[in-house]
Amino acid sequence: MKTIITEKDEYLLVEFIGDFDSLASRDAENDVAPVYEHDTDVVIECSQLNYVSSSGLRIFLSIYKHVHKNGKKVTVRGLNSNIEKVFRISGFLQLFDTK
Repeated sequence: MKTIITEKDEYLLVEFIGDFDSLASRDAENDVAPVYEHDTDVVIECSQLNYVSSSGLRIFLSIYKHVHKNGKKVTVRGLNSNIEKVFRISGFLQLFDTK
């Protein structure tokens, strides 16, 4: 899996590309570290994300908690039908704004 973080004018864009399994979540913990150094809204782009495991969901939740405690919001966009189903079953659709 690949993680790309880009600073935009009003938010931080986090792109997850590939399969977000337990092995990839170990690397992703380090890859998303810049998110915790910012106090801004975050948009997580998932249009190229094929799969997410419970370990991957933990990273989404960690980002949410950091951003939310600072009074900002996290938007998740580009969910395919399988990942949207995982988000719905886990209750994550209630946490995140979605596009």
